[in-house]
Amino acid sequence: MATSLPRDVVLLGMDIGGVNIKCSSMPWGDVLQPGQALSTKDHFPLWERSTGELRGRLERIIHEHINIAPKPGDDAGKITVFPCASITGELSDAFSSKREGVECIASSFASSIGAAQEKLPCATIKPPRFVATDGTLKPLPDAIRDYRAVSAANWYATASWVGSFAPDCILVDCGSTTTDVIPIAGGRPVPVGFTDLDRLRSGELVYTGVLRATIPSVAHVVLVGGEPVPVSFEKFALMADVHLILGNITREQYDCDTADGRPNTIDDSKKRLARVVCEDAAELGDDVIVEMASFLANAQVRMIQDGIERASRQHGRTLPCVLTGLGEGSVALQAARQAGFKKILPLAEKIGVHASIASSAIGILHVLAAYLKGAGFDGW
Repeated sequence: MATSLPRDVVLLGMDIGGVNIKCSSMPWGDVLQPGQALSTKDHFPLWERSTGELRGRLERIIHEHINIAPKPGDDAGKITVFPCASITGELSDAFSSKREGVECIASSFASSIGAAQEKLPCATIKPPRFVATDGTLKPLPDAIRDYRAVSAANWYATASWVGSFAPDCILVDCGSTTTDVIPIAGGRPVPVGFTDLDRLRSGELVYTGVLRATIPSVAHVVLVGGEPVPVSFEKFALMADVHLILGNITREQYDCDTADGRPNTIDDSKKRLARVVCEDAAELGDDVIVEMASFLANAQVRMIQDGIERASRQHGRTLPCVLTGLGEGSVALQAARQAGFKKILPLAEKIGVHASIASSAIGILHVLAAYLKGAGFDGW
């Protein structure tokens, strides 16, 4: 029988990606309340940083979350922290293989917990677990050995959580780099594919997002003064520039590096987008640049719409479509509407924008809480 958990337990869920590290934490409770969780997102491009820098950043994030967590009284003992992570950065070209990526990231997370423990006498931090696509939470040695099972498993955590309140739906998680389209039935994710390759093949992984997608990955032509013009296949601009120009994101949300290293102002975004057709922004004028941006945003919507339609062929369009991620309102909402869905639930309306952007980390909290309810302390 599972042992009961005391009130001074803190859950910590982290999604360690190749570009962003998302983390959510909250005190133990019988009901997961995402709106009350502390959720953060750190921009951390793995290909530009060393392993030591990764450990240091993870330690800082853990330290920040535990320091903010409610402290028990002097007679209540230490906080006990249960850390769990999903790994999505193993595909980064910082690593020569997924095996190397998983081993590096998982080991760095474990090392950062050890370093944080030394500086946090108020807490006892348990050894980490890692989310796998089969629904298990693997300890470090098992995660490294079974690296393919823990590769890119964040979608499983998000879908498991969404399935707890929308047991039959299509989940669309539109982030900064990619978009996940995940069918959920009976409260559980039921995708066709479980690996990145199979999910690309099935349309359940659409490799486009509202920040880092390059222009040629979205469209090979744009409208300029009503006429189609081929785009240059240079990295002159990103979809972040498009969405900033259209007002779909803020400068604060534009937290990736710009294509030219210049500021992420609207004027600079217009200059970058003009270069896509080998021209200056002053020559094109604002109306033409907005026309280009609108064309590209609509093209991106159609890419995601196609993924949603492919998923809905098996599961139907009478189901609710649940949206989350940075692009839930600007891209995913329009894609779901164009795919024919009438019941659409943007998670930002349920849990707030900040929590919705970090929904993968909140999903990890859900998987972690479910595990602890079944296994308690003895099962860790």
